[in-house]
Amino acid sequence: MPRSAGAARRPALRRAPPALSSGSLSGRLAALALAALAAGAGGASAQEACGPYVVQRGDTLRSITQRVYGHDRYLTLFEANRDVLPSPNALEVGQVLRLPCEDGSMPPEAAMQAARQTLDPPGIRPRGPAEEEVRFLTAGGMPPLVATGLPGRGLLPELVRRVMSAAAPGQQFRIDEVRDGDAQLSLLLPMGAFDLGFPWVQPECPARLSAPREVQRLCEDYAFSEPLMTLDLVFYGPADLPRDLEGVRICLPPDYVGPDPIATGLLPRGADLVRDVALADCLRPGPDAATAVFTNRETLAQPPEGLRELSRHSRKAALVAVAPKANPAAIARLEAFSEGVRQVTTEEDWPGIVRATLSDWRREPAR
Repeated sequence: MPRSAGAARRPALRRAPPALSSGSLSGRLAALALAALAAGAGGASAQEACGPYVVQRGDTLRSITQRVYGHDRYLTLFEANRDVLPSPNALEVGQVLRLPCEDGSMPPEAAMQAARQTLDPPGIRPRGPAEEEVRFLTAGGMPPLVATGLPGRGLLPELVRRVMSAAAPGQQFRIDEVRDGDAQLSLLLPMGAFDLGFPWVQPECPARLSAPREVQRLCEDYAFSEPLMTLDLVFYGPADLPRDLEGVRICLPPDYVGPDPIATGLLPRGADLVRDVALADCLRPGPDAATAVFTNRETLAQPPEGLRELSRHSRKAALVAVAPKANPAAIARLEAFSEGVRQVTTEEDWPGIVRATLSDWRREPAR
């Protein structure tokens, strides 16, 4: 399982009061990602024609053309972007280029305008390596880990602040939020607008070919911090279930705390997941009843009556911060951040803080 490098490179760090973005930033970021996906293309990771493309560090028209089209006839790309490129060598990080469609037509102009307008606010522009503010990007809607209705927006942003305060006194940093988690990996981190994204489940790498694309992308393109926290994920079910859980209907309790089991590849292949149904109702006998439960010990420490733990499928999920391997400045910040995580989680009773927060959440969920 990949790890971030050790403490060989620890950049100078300075701290100032962190900022947490408003919902408008989240909306603009999500709009950019959705505009790119709707047009059939995203950032460099997508490598598809017929949509907007955000120029990244090290890009040339030739390298973009080779990645997207499989040839090096880059003048076609230049001709399609003469309105923003005075010459083939005038690329700037953060420019939005139009990638012609395979049939020679241009991508929808509405998608291009949406992408360019979204990049106008200085808060989400790609940054140069000399800028010292560390910028974190988190995915919301995961209470109590990240939730707008909780103090400090949740448990993990609070841990990030503790890490930066303890390990990086004087470091300027901020935490912004976007609900579209995939936009972190496919667009916003690769384009250099942010340094570190969290929380992600650290996968077992190399990822299987059958793993979700998100998991494969993490293994291929990202480095991981030390775990911010670890969740003990469990399956409960009867003894006579198929060993591989093929075709088994699994209930996800509404008060479950943790990563999405499908997007992160935690659910066995061929299993069916039932969401947002009370556990008692989900397991009630009938044609639509679930026969197993996926949860974590922090939420449900003991199996429901008549079920047992299916230890073959239970596992621990390390929630980490990630940084693009192609961004040396972000990797250096990830290494320094990992040192801080080790310090805070060793010196403070972080497991106790986690238990207390989850207990508070169960009594009064965030709205």
